[in-house]
Order: sequence, then C-alpha cells, then structure tokens
Amino acid sequence: MRTILYDYRMSKPWYASKTLWFNALTILCAVAAFYGWTPDQQLTASVAAMLVAASPIVNFVLRLMTKKAIGS
Repeated sequence: MRTILYDYRMSKPWYASKTLWFNALTILCAVAAFYGWTPDQQLTASVAAMLVAASPIVNFVLRLMTKKAIGS
C-alpha cells in the first residue's frame, strides 16, 4: 500500500477557495429563491433551471483549476 504524505506548506486557508465561495453563493441564492426573492422579477423558470444546471459545470472547472488543497 502506498502512503501519500500531505505537505501543509502546499495548502491554502479555506477562505481562499474559489470553489467554496461559489458553492456558498449558490446556496445563498437557492435559499433566497426559496423564500421568493430573485434579482430580476422577469427571471423565468427556464433561466433558473439553466443556472442550476450550470452550477456543477462551474464546480468541475474550478476543481480542474485547483492547485492547492485546503489546509487547517
């Protein structure tokens, strides 16, 4: 079995993670939409569905761009 050593010098603080911030913003928008708030009252269900569908794609791209792990 191969042991993988974790180098804490190659990590970053949690607040420097673009993926974490994107997901926090996505959750915030979902909660706001649940309670009836939208940034534009003309936002249709199809546009909202496209934004929901784009979220995993953005997460995938951000994950590919990741260079450092989140440290403690």
